[in-house]
Amino acid sequence: MHAIPNSKFYLPYRMGACCPRLDLKDPIPSFRSLEEWKAGKFTKFDICAKLVKHLLSRDDAPEVVVEKGTMKFPRLPAQEKARPATRIRKVLIYQEFICLGPLLRNVLNLYGITSVHIDGDTELDDRTKRVHLFKTDPQVRVFIFSRIGASGINLPEADVIIYVDQAWSGQEMRQARGRCHRQPQKNVVRCYHLLAENTADIILYGLALGKEEMMTAFLTQETGRGTYK
Repeated sequence: MHAIPNSKFYLPYRMGACCPRLDLKDPIPSFRSLEEWKAGKFTKFDICAKLVKHLLSRDDAPEVVVEKGTMKFPRLPAQEKARPATRIRKVLIYQEFICLGPLLRNVLNLYGITSVHIDGDTELDDRTKRVHLFKTDPQVRVFIFSRIGASGINLPEADVIIYVDQAWSGQEMRQARGRCHRQPQKNVVRCYHLLAENTADIILYGLALGKEEMMTAFLTQETGRGTYK
């Protein structure tokens, strides 16, 4: 019988999928320009920033395409003079590791993207102010949150969520999605999971789905009866 390792077992590998370092004690790098970033970029954060930039470019931006593990961004359709494109979409980013938060925000800023964030270290007053800013300021269209930091927050102003870090369980994924997938949400909520090939991301995603299926089996009446026979 093989036990499922706890979340701490995969910690170095999970963090390495976003910011590879020889030692977790090494300092998190920062970048002063887009050129400097592109010269030494980390793929997952770069893809995240490009995806956000594409989604915020226009509300009618076409869906991205993934071919052989590469994300491609289709050209924007021609604008009609009679119907100018709107730019009101807002995006949530789920990030588990707050120590990598400054780097993600650094990269988004280099791409010209304004964001606010909350995590477990955010003071209550700051948390309230940042949530209000995201909800009311049309220039602030990206909200970065952690599992602990966003507990109890409703953000239906967003209709996109990007998982830059893979959640440990299906329940955590649902809870993160639930920040925007709730009343009075009127749009279809799109979810993007950024999974790095040949990393712990793939293993953890499979574990999360497996644990979700197990939970569903126990909580679903008909399936549950069969489980206990």
